[in-house]
Formats: sequence, structure tokens, C-alpha cells
Amino acid sequence: MTRIGKWISVLLLLPFAAYAEITDWPMQSTWLLDSKAKQEIMMGLTCCYRQELIDSVRLEHSLKSIEYSSRDKVRKSISTLQYSEPITNFQWWTFATLQLLDIHSTYKGLQYDCVYEANPIMGRTPSPGKLFLTKTAILAPAIKHDLRKENLTPKLMNQLNYLMAIVVLNNYEVWSSSRSSTNCKRR
Repeated sequence: MTRIGKWISVLLLLPFAAYAEITDWPMQSTWLLDSKAKQEIMMGLTCCYRQELIDSVRLEHSLKSIEYSSRDKVRKSISTLQYSEPITNFQWWTFATLQLLDIHSTYKGLQYDCVYEANPIMGRTPSPGKLFLTKTAILAPAIKHDLRKENLTPKLMNQLNYLMAIVVLNNYEVWSSSRSSTNCKRR
């Protein structure tokens, strides 16, 4: 290369060198480095670079990692997004009615000395007030939690209502059989 060619090269590269040497910027320019040089810096091969440039490469890498990670999380959350039908008012009214019928049928059955509450939380002969308070204290937080976590679906509500209907029917059957039994006396 001729002497004039060297000077032309220096003059052409001088703006880029001056740009790379700016030290009062919060992040040093890393665009002069190719991807191989950046990868070497990230692997710890930093012997030939200024500390500011090394820090800038590491910061750029961290920001890109956060950006890619965020994109991946958004992509995953969008792909798992599902719409579920809300629980209908009829299902809620059925649930509440069945809970009240459970309390009523339990109370009616407990009026006879041969009938005892099977749920150990309630005690052997709970009052209607205790039945109501215990059911409310247990069911309200559980329902609130399941609604927040979107675990309570219309299908599950139908299953719960079906189960409660069986419980209520059983309670009324126990009450009916205890009324007609000669071995049971009214308390």
C-alpha cells in the first residue's frame, strides 16, 4: 500500500475510531465489533479490549437476552391463552340452593337420636347456625381461590351440584327413614 493510500485509510477510519473512543456515553459503541469478537468477550477473552467496551458488550448481551426471554414468555402465554365460559347464574343459584337444602335436611335428620352428622368438622349434632357458618367459612375462600386461579369451570360446577344433589337426597332419605323407624326417638 502506498503512503497516500495509508493516509486515506487513516482519514476514512478516523471518524469511526473517534466514535469508539467516546467515554462519556453511558454505553460504549459495540457496533464496530463483529459477532465473533463479541462472543470472545462474552467467553472471557478480554485481553485486548478496553474495560468500557467489555462492559458495553456484556450490557448489550444482557439486554438482548432479556428481550428474547420476554418475547418467548409472551409467545408462550399467548399460545396457552384459553377462553372458558363463565359459570351461569342458574349454576350459582343451584349451588346455593343445594347448600341450604343440605343444611335443612341435616337439621331435620338430626332431630332424631339415631342420626348423627358424618362430617367430623361439624361435630355429632351441630346446630343449623353452626352448619351454615362452617359451610360459609370453608366454601367461600375455596370458591374465591378457585375463581382467581380459573379452576372453577361450568363443568366442575355441574359436577359439584350433582354431588350435592346426591348428598341432599341421601339426607332426606335418612330423615324419612328415621321418622318411620321404631328405633329412633325424636330429641
